[in-house]
Amino acid sequence: MKVFFIQNKCAIYNARLFERLASEYKFTILSNTFDRDTDRFLFSKISTSRSFMGYFKILSFLQKSKPDVVVFDGNSSFPFSICLVLSRIFIGFRLVLWSLGSVPHRKRTARSQFGDALNYFYASNSEYVACYSSHAESYFRSLGISQKKIRRAQNAIDTDSLKSYSSFDSVPCILSREKHLIYVGQLAEAKNVGMLIHAFYLSGLFRYGYVLKIIGTGPQAGSLHDVVEGYGDVFSGSVCFTGDLRGQNLSTALLNSRLCILPGRGGLAINTAMHHGLPVVSGPADGTELDLVIDYKTGLYLTDASAEFLAQKLQHVIGDDALLRQLSFGAHQLSWSIATVDQQFLSFVSIFEEIQ
Repeated sequence: MKVFFIQNKCAIYNARLFERLASEYKFTILSNTFDRDTDRFLFSKISTSRSFMGYFKILSFLQKSKPDVVVFDGNSSFPFSICLVLSRIFIGFRLVLWSLGSVPHRKRTARSQFGDALNYFYASNSEYVACYSSHAESYFRSLGISQKKIRRAQNAIDTDSLKSYSSFDSVPCILSREKHLIYVGQLAEAKNVGMLIHAFYLSGLFRYGYVLKIIGTGPQAGSLHDVVEGYGDVFSGSVCFTGDLRGQNLSTALLNSRLCILPGRGGLAINTAMHHGLPVVSGPADGTELDLVIDYKTGLYLTDASAEFLAQKLQHVIGDDALLRQLSFGAHQLSWSIATVDQQFLSFVSIFEEIQ
């Protein structure tokens, strides 16, 4: 079977999935951009561009190559995605939409209604819709898409690489780890890192030896350093900016921490933290968090976006050893049971077998 994936961006966290699929099928990915390090993974890659000629190149390649299945995310320009949907009639391939759906708690606007109409068009003209989460499944059902078309392909990180760093059958006891609270992600306004810093200050945990480690880079890096320094030397010594950490360095930092806090728009950082046995404190994100951050089972879900509320939650969970152990166990168990590249791979294999 010849399988093509079309994505606006080929992200490193999907590279292992694509390599697995390439071992089973005649697999090619066509993408406008490729994350660094994707070259080390063994699958066929074709670079395209966000332009009329770039999209024409894709459609011409599909006409010449005659794939059996094309998986797309709908995130390229909507004129191209519409042309892709229509071209399946003339070229003869089956179409699978791989989608996040919509984010929770979004405002209903003219733009969101237009997005709903596009997603309905894409999904109704696809053989199947592979959903990142249960929230995405519910979203497509709400659009009127039949449950028979909807499949789960839970969003996942490269868990194969994680296993090469350490054994994850069990993880170090949460109470034996360093007194580190950790944030992983971009330093950008939507991530609410400034609010996290203020909440850490209000919690007073820094007075008891706790350190807030902020992992990542981004446009707010400089201003966040200034925010920390504004609280004085005692506090600033308890906040550590590590810059960007990847691979084994990131894994080591997570295994040495007690709690992951993602007060803004989190995503795969939730998966990564929980795979390391870290409970996660998260606010509303892209919808995948609803399958993972289960209140008082795997972490804490923030219903209030204020620093005062977050500070109270931090005091509560850090001050209760039994709760922290329970959340760590639950986070580790749930993430490895539903959000691995093995399960993601098998989800797509199941879809392709049904199409055959």
